[in-house]
Amino acid sequence: MFCGNCGRENPEGAAFCANCGQPLEDTSSGRSRRYKKVGIAALAALIGVAAVVLILIFTGGRRGAGETAEKFVTALFQGDGETMVELIPDGLLREMADEGDISLRQMKRQLAQQFCTRFEGVTDITEGMKVRATAQGERDFTRSDRRYILDYYDEMDVNVKDAKLVLVRFSIKAGEEALEPDDPVEVPVIRVGRSWYVDMTNVGNDFLVSLMGALWSGGLFGAA
Repeated sequence: MFCGNCGRENPEGAAFCANCGQPLEDTSSGRSRRYKKVGIAALAALIGVAAVVLILIFTGGRRGAGETAEKFVTALFQGDGETMVELIPDGLLREMADEGDISLRQMKRQLAQQFCTRFEGVTDITEGMKVRATAQGERDFTRSDRRYILDYYDEMDVNVKDAKLVLVRFSIKAGEEALEPDDPVEVPVIRVGRSWYVDMTNVGNDFLVSLMGALWSGGLFGAA
């Protein structure tokens, strides 16, 4: 090995330079220490990546029933048809696109437009207002209604695991005044895989009547 101070070559394993007396560094062991440190760092990084992958596997893409209902009510008031379409199971959208002999993108665009038209009476009232939706609880469908929902989606090749109603209370801020209806609205949701989606088959006239009734009870028509 060579001395780092004077450059004199010394026997392997020597502790001090025979020429200048300076301590000699064992470069081979230094490399081993460095490699060991790099190996530990790489292992730690690998463990970190594995942990992230596991988290994504078990929680990725999961959306709760309450979150789904809140997003739907907020999108409804804002006239956001695209978000409402995102809350429909992909399997159902593909089935509808196949039946209509159109592409999935075309089906999504058509549905977004239909939702905007369907809820136009609500969005006209709340235009320019700030809406906040909060899930307050859940209740089950009757056994017969739940069976009907599961059978309907089964015919559409959509594997629905569960169905329920989420109670959503909302507040609407018009200017400086916040209006809060007395009664929540019930949003029908279904579970497909790990996530919950809106059951659009049950978002019909009864839902609109209850929504308009909630708006009336909150005094929104008088405020508008």
